[in-house]
Amino acid sequence: MGIYDAEGYKHARVVIAGTNSGVGKTSITIGLMHALKAKGYRVQGFKVGPDYIDPSYHTSITGIPSRNLDPWLMGEDNLLESFINAISSSNADVAVIEGVMGLYDGLSGMDDYASTAHVATLLDSPVILVIDASKAARSVAAMALGFIEFNRAVKVKGVILNNVAGDRHARYCMDALEQKGIPVFGVVRRNKDTMLKERHLGLVPTHESRDARDDALTTARYVSEYIDVDGIIAVAEGAPALKHTSMRTSHPITINITININI
Repeated sequence: MGIYDAEGYKHARVVIAGTNSGVGKTSITIGLMHALKAKGYRVQGFKVGPDYIDPSYHTSITGIPSRNLDPWLMGEDNLLESFINAISSSNADVAVIEGVMGLYDGLSGMDDYASTAHVATLLDSPVILVIDASKAARSVAAMALGFIEFNRAVKVKGVILNNVAGDRHARYCMDALEQKGIPVFGVVRRNKDTMLKERHLGLVPTHESRDARDDALTTARYVSEYIDVDGIIAVAEGAPALKHTSMRTSHPITINITININI
């Protein structure tokens, strides 16, 4: 659970972002959640944007309702307060925030507003970038470096490589990333048996299908074996205290009620 001190609100947190849609953010996110839960952590999940499907996967794994964080719908102050209230009510040890689309994709091409990057900066949260390495090798380092340098205010701490073919492919990718000093927090091998089922709106919500829930657990277990959970915990716990003048767990309100009773 987070604590207040002289510096602000302190709580472990990490954003799982992607270079674009379809890189496997949800699979990586639930894999991390499963690994954290296996270590005894209470995990509060969040999803950037209004999506209701991906949070159902978070909830299926953590057992704690996942919440949405959308600065366009909620406003920045309400987003911060909602984040803290969710953690406080669930008594969570760590928050895992799944991004939307690509890290910098928001309401326009001119700025980061309503993007994962926007939410990460609001929460002053470290970011782990998921890269689909299925059709690249050395180029994954160029992609990662571009995302890191694009906006230094967004604290991209490293990457997780998804859909890696084998040992040689993994070595090529990791050599390139290490050469540029970019930490690698996971190398997840390609496995068609752990692909989450999709339909026109995206994934099939877990509350609609027992198969979807079973697939979520199978995928989470598989991914958890390939990520550096201890390294990610260190990143999450290194997140600075949140400083915000309007932060508090609740706003005091006065309600006047008039009751007319006719006898």
